[in-house]
Amino acid sequence: MDEVRRLAGVLDLPDGVDIGPLSTGERRRYLEGTLEPGEDVYLLGTARETETGWDNRGYVIDEPTSDGDFILSDKSEATLIEEGRSSGLVFLAAGALMIVIGLASLLSPFLPI
Repeated sequence: MDEVRRLAGVLDLPDGVDIGPLSTGERRRYLEGTLEPGEDVYLLGTARETETGWDNRGYVIDEPTSDGDFILSDKSEATLIEEGRSSGLVFLAAGALMIVIGLASLLSPFLPI
């Protein structure tokens, strides 16, 4: 936990409060992988062209969007959107199931057996 607090200062992570299983604040997820030279990538963020020497050009990825989002992926935008939708539907279905179970447990004493 101390390592996370130390890295929060370095990475400029948002403030939050952890109380057991409950936490507040913005959540971030970091996934690490490799990109091969010449591979097509999708970038949601800001990239700028820069000189790398010997008349070569390169790109520097240096800022997230104005909303704070940043994605660099070897998957296409359509694939990333579809993956987001699929996981969102799973969470929606799980939430609906929890509502049904909660309502059933609340109403069960009042139902005739």
